[in-house]
This record gives sequence, structure tokens and C-alpha cells, in this order.
Amino acid sequence: MRLADAVPDGITTTRALRDAGVRDAEIRTAVRRGLLVRIREGVVATPDCDPAVVDAARIGGRIAGASAARMLGFWAPPRRHLVIEVPRGSHIPVTDAAIIRGPAGPNRFGVSTASDLVAQILRSEPPQFAIAVLDSMLRRSGMTRIEIEFAAAGLPRRLRRLLALVDPRAESGTESIVRVLLALEGIIATPQVRVPFGDLERLDLVIGDRLVIECDSRAHHSTPGELDRDNARDLMLTALGYLVIRVRYRAAVGDPAGVVAAVRAVVDAGLHLDRSAPSRRATP
Repeated sequence: MRLADAVPDGITTTRALRDAGVRDAEIRTAVRRGLLVRIREGVVATPDCDPAVVDAARIGGRIAGASAARMLGFWAPPRRHLVIEVPRGSHIPVTDAAIIRGPAGPNRFGVSTASDLVAQILRSEPPQFAIAVLDSMLRRSGMTRIEIEFAAAGLPRRLRRLLALVDPRAESGTESIVRVLLALEGIIATPQVRVPFGDLERLDLVIGDRLVIECDSRAHHSTPGELDRDNARDLMLTALGYLVIRVRYRAAVGDPAGVVAAVRAVVDAGLHLDRSAPSRRATP
């Protein structure tokens, strides 16, 4: 077997190499020639292995949680410390990394799988971030809701209940965060509501009859042209009788209480309802 085929993720154990048919002499030769680098006892990596994966291996684990979500191409919470999963009961050297305790057993290296990520993210992140990751996974990974529920089966009930908030209709992490923050406060916001007139296409979140929450991600609402488009959209919605609250990514992440308070004030005043609708009129 070619050595490259035996190290598909850039890092592996010498035991796994032997199981794949690579002889000890071949491993030693690969290390001597620089084709493999010894990371710790029994663990080797290719020279181009991701530095974060190598750092995790030196600590004794694998990339997990928010760090794994980012590396797997899913939405991820704001960049913080590297998140590493290590087996329960294993010794951890002093580190700045955020540690998640995984199942007891042999150390695992590399990047967590999407399936393993489900439980990690629910255990390690606030609900609004965890659901934003899971929404992203449903959109991008091909995983189904049933597969996500199965992956979370071993978690406490309080965490499994959060899966009821997962919704693949969400089109951005900001939208998922805002929707979950509101849901946890008893305010139901429907995502991606289609507008049957004009060129508005869909509204990010709608509460009641006419309160629209437009969620601005960093990627698509920052250039002058995009801001002009957003302003024109808000003017059109207002002319049609909607109330619009626009929430930027920074506010959703950095001031969740402020976002909820702003929406709560409108809802408590009943302004999210269309009082002219027949079903809303006071009966004699």
C-alpha cells in the first residue's frame, strides 16, 4: 500500500499504519526522509497536515466542536480558542485550548466527523450557536434530521429537546441565532416566508402578521451596493405595511439581550399583528 493512501487525513497512528500493511521499516524510512513527522509517541503526520490538527494531537485529541464545524465547512461561532476532544479520564497538559471530554477509550486524532460533531456542539455551545451549526449541517452536509437526532441520542434530555429548534430553512447563521434567541423567550419567528408580490422573494423571519426581522450576515450585507439594496428593500416593506427590524451579525452575537428586548417591545405592544384583518377585529 502507498504510504499516502494510509494517511488520508494527514495524521494517523503507527498502529493504524501497521494494520493497513505498512511495515515498521517503511515508517522509519518515511520519518527519516521527511515524508512523515512524529507528533507524539505512536502518532505521525504528513508535513502538510493542518497545524491545528497537529496541535490537537500533541495535546492528545482531535479537532472538535466549533473548530471542527469551521474546518468541515459549516457555519461556526466566532473564532475563539481551538476546541479539542480528548478521551474521558486522559491527562491533559496545560493548554489554552477549550477541552471537550469524549468517550473513554483510545485517543482519536484528526478532525471530528459530522456525526460526532452533533453531540459535541450541543454540549459545548450556547443553544443559539449550537442550533445555527446544526441548521448549517442540514443545509450543507446531506445529513437528515433523523441522522442528527440519532447522533444526539446519548445526550441528556435537556439538550435533545433543543433539536426541536433545528430548521434547515434558515439561510444564515445570523438568522438561526436570532430565531433561536426569540424562541427561547417564547416568540415564534417563521423563517424564509415567501412574499407573493413584488421582487422581495423571501423574508428572513416573520413574527405575527407584519413584523419582519431581516438578518444581516457579514458575507452579504457589507458593501455599499448591498447596503443600498437593503435600504430599498426596507422602504418597500414599510410601504406595504410591514414593520422591519434589521439585525446585524455583530448584534446577534454580541448583544443577544438587546436584540430580544427590541423585538419583545414590538410584540408586547401588539404591533406585530394586523388589526385590520377580519380575524383581528373586536367582536361586538
